[in-house]
Amino acid sequence: MITLKMEKAYILFVLIALIGCDKKTTDLNPLVASYPMTIGTEWTYERQFIINKYESITSDVIIKTDTLHFDEKVWIDKDTILNGTMNVTVFKSREEGYNWTSTSYKFIDNEGLKTFAYSNAGGPFVFAKKYGYLKSASLLKSIIEHSNHAGDNITFESKPTLDIKLPLDINLTWTYRYPTDNKPWQIEKKVLEIENLHLINQDFTCYKLEYIFKNESFNYGTKSTDWISDKGLIKRLTIVDRAQLVDDHGEPTGEFVHSTEILILKGIRIK
Repeated sequence: MITLKMEKAYILFVLIALIGCDKKTTDLNPLVASYPMTIGTEWTYERQFIINKYESITSDVIIKTDTLHFDEKVWIDKDTILNGTMNVTVFKSREEGYNWTSTSYKFIDNEGLKTFAYSNAGGPFVFAKKYGYLKSASLLKSIIEHSNHAGDNITFESKPTLDIKLPLDINLTWTYRYPTDNKPWQIEKKVLEIENLHLINQDFTCYKLEYIFKNESFNYGTKSTDWISDKGLIKRLTIVDRAQLVDDHGEPTGEFVHSTEILILKGIRIK
């Protein structure tokens, strides 16, 4: 026989359980519904390349290993207007000590964070110059080649890339880069899971997402993963397997490498 006292105790237990579940759900699924877009916001990353050079494209014999270290600074510079009507926010990126700067023109709409245009674009597919030749995979270099130019070497995307679909959630998938006439591949991104990273004496709850190359024939073993929090990009891991190097003139060197790039946050200032 259930008494009134037992019934009240049961209801209290259910309420406590529901509250506990809500709290757990909140902890497991952090709200990342926007991206820092305020002028003066700044991120500093440590960037490391580990490059194994193979005897040939089919050989597993490593004949040389290079490890490159440098810092990359990313900052929000200003707001501006492109094409007379498009309001964008200017993100600048500089590799310290390598005299290289790139600019991305971004905006946020109801889908998420998008890139409208860029100049001297870099990102995860650009290798540093060292030891007399350019460590750059011919396929990946072609991903960022200019296609629609318009003054001051600004390249306009044929369709703005959806860099981050917002709000983020586990198993969320979206198309990052659509095929075009001269770029027949399609790149998607998928949120895999949530991971907590402890860096610079801070805890960052991140959505971990991967890049998916829909046309494997244009992939060449490329795997890229981002860790995104409400404070922006926290970490990136990019692996390229058996890429062919090219020289400063874009000519193949006959060298084949496996490269691992790790981009990891070492400083942040959110305005």
